[in-house]
This record gives sequence, structure tokens and C-alpha cells, in this order.
Amino acid sequence: AHNLTYVFSRFDTDRDGYVTLEELRQGLNPVLRHRNPQWSADQVEVATRMFMNAADRDRDGRLALGEFIASFRTGVAVLPLEVVTHAVLFQSSQGEARRQV
Repeated sequence: AHNLTYVFSRFDTDRDGYVTLEELRQGLNPVLRHRNPQWSADQVEVATRMFMNAADRDRDGRLALGEFIASFRTGVAVLPLEVVTHAVLFQSSQGEARRQV
């Protein structure tokens, strides 16, 4: 759960304790495009929305930490944990590359 808490914190860019669809989109888009270069923008959007819909149990349009973690524990998540974790690593490496330029 600790790793998922860290992953969640990286997606929660405004630090309000929730991951919105836009934050999820920003976090997943680069890695989904990288791992699936043949996907159209619409396919990436569909995958992102499927993840949000599957994980957002209370249907408030945002993910709380508990929902995020539960989606992996119960097998509800559409995306494998490795993809979401890769998104965080991808974001971190992109940030490092920008700082080094």
C-alpha cells in the first residue's frame, strides 16, 4: 500500500487529497502513448476514463486514496499496477531531463 500511496501522491498534483480525471489524464497520457504508440488520442482517453470509472466507487468524479488503493486490491482497476507505476517513473524521468537541460 505504501507504493500505491506514493503513486497516488504523484497523480494528485494539486495536493487536495483527490485525483481528478484531468490529473489522471496528465499522469497516464504520456505513458499510455509511450507503451502503445499505435493508440489514437481517443483510445488513450477511453483507457483513462475506464480506469477512472472502475475506481471511482462513490461516483463523485474523483479518486480518494482509498478508492485508488482498493481498485488494485480488488482487481477492479482496468490498468495493471505496472502501467500506473511506470507513469510515475516516466513523469519523474521527464522532470529530471528538463532540470538537466
